[in-house]
Amino acid sequence: MKDRSGHVLATIVFTDIVDSSTLARELGDARWRVLLSRHHAIVRKALKRYHGKEIDNAGDGFFASFPDQVDAIRCACAISDGVRELGIELRAGCHVGQAEVIGRKLGGVTIHAAARVMSEAAPSEVLVSSVMKDLVPASGFTFADRGLHTLKGIDGEWHLFAVTTVDGTPRGPALEPETAAHLRDEIQPPPLVQRRWARIGIPVVGVLFAATAMLVIANRPHPIQLQANSVVRIDATTNVILSDVPVASGPGPIIAVPPHELWTLSYQDQVMSVIDEDTNAEKTFAVFGGTANLTVPENAGGQGLAYAFHRVWVSGPNGEIARFSPSTKRIVEPTRKIRGAPRGIASGFGRIWVTLHDRFIAVGLDPATVRIITRSPTTGRRSDDVAVGFGAVWISTCGNGVARIDPTTAQSALIDVGVYENVTVDAGQESPHQIYQSGCPDAIAIGSDSIWVSDVALGYVYRIDPEARSMITAIRVGPGDPSTNVSGGIAETDGSIWATSPQNQTVVRIDPSTNQVVRTISLPYRPNGLAVDNGSVWVTLA
Repeated sequence: MKDRSGHVLATIVFTDIVDSSTLARELGDARWRVLLSRHHAIVRKALKRYHGKEIDNAGDGFFASFPDQVDAIRCACAISDGVRELGIELRAGCHVGQAEVIGRKLGGVTIHAAARVMSEAAPSEVLVSSVMKDLVPASGFTFADRGLHTLKGIDGEWHLFAVTTVDGTPRGPALEPETAAHLRDEIQPPPLVQRRWARIGIPVVGVLFAATAMLVIANRPHPIQLQANSVVRIDATTNVILSDVPVASGPGPIIAVPPHELWTLSYQDQVMSVIDEDTNAEKTFAVFGGTANLTVPENAGGQGLAYAFHRVWVSGPNGEIARFSPSTKRIVEPTRKIRGAPRGIASGFGRIWVTLHDRFIAVGLDPATVRIITRSPTTGRRSDDVAVGFGAVWISTCGNGVARIDPTTAQSALIDVGVYENVTVDAGQESPHQIYQSGCPDAIAIGSDSIWVSDVALGYVYRIDPEARSMITAIRVGPGDPSTNVSGGIAETDGSIWATSPQNQTVVRIDPSTNQVVRTISLPYRPNGLAVDNGSVWVTLA
């Protein structure tokens, strides 16, 4: 809020690429420009997600303000983690205080202090001032004391703290030099022909614009024709379908892979389709070879897909766990074969977590060696999806609810989910008869301070309070089908929860503030997997 003296209370974040001058010399002008462009895209995507406002950037660093201290710290950590895929590290600093309003920018001691806090950070570190730390108690962060510092040009001693965990997930260490160098090697400028056309296109944009506008007016585009075996893109703000990209037959799970790709697995044929978000170009490659055995679908492994530790992780139908390079689309050794039917995959607490669909356990893998280092019982009839957040690992288990696993002790506890439904009233009964239906959770996601679980079998989405460890509400999203073996998709973006209802052939948008479905999008084919990225919702149609 601005006061009469022209000052506002400002929450400030500064970021800076570590050793940027050395990196620029190493990469050369063309590759350095590509790296900066991708770096800027990662930063701006995080700013949008956490409601930050870009005040300025100096090429290799950003200066942003936030309305909320929690969002500021989350954003700084997300940026620091996100840019590692480029083989670089950031340092970041966060501070809050009175700032002077200078036109459209901010100035004064608070801004200088935030910049100096950043300069004290080590590679990959997010430092906060003591006043910032004191304003975010019980917000899901833990901090390491970095002691007292004298900040250049700022009076007094400053007590600084490093963010060490976010929602119970420890912040990852800095990249190993060899890993960082390998990731930077993958950064290459676009082909020369493509760059030439880009330069030629700039002068003629003005000429083409008028002609294009006339064509648009004269020939308004027809609605997009959706087709089976495709990926639909929906604008997360307007709910408008933007595109439909054909992919391999029977697409299921789908994930976003930085900086601008969508990967979806066609389970039966074991084929991966990769979509370029910018061009809608699609390419496919075989995953494990052969086809999956669907004779006993309730025990089938595979269908797990996740992006973590700069790799795409996939679970196979015969116990395989493999990771793929996003740049080469090839398996990175070593792979691992697990006894059982691995299904869902997620990352957290320095491990890759995999549910074993038929063995009622989840395992934690070392991301470097792919060896099992943790085994945890889920006690469910069938373990499906997995998500990590709020200091725990969450597993959807059909018939038993949601299992919460403590990553430190490997112990699990079950959270019941389900609904009371009316049944046929017998003769002589005065009121409708209700029975309790235990849920059969499948897809699971973290968002809006809750755990969200899809239940395609009953046609509900359940909301769970992670602190109370109990169900808050059940939201009806479709008719349900108890005989189905189909899993849905669920994810959070821009404050809304999106979920697929395969039996109803719809995608729904839920407002967490009211726990109500506020938008239903009908589709001509069955929606399966769902992912969110760059302000869009991506849905596979089978």
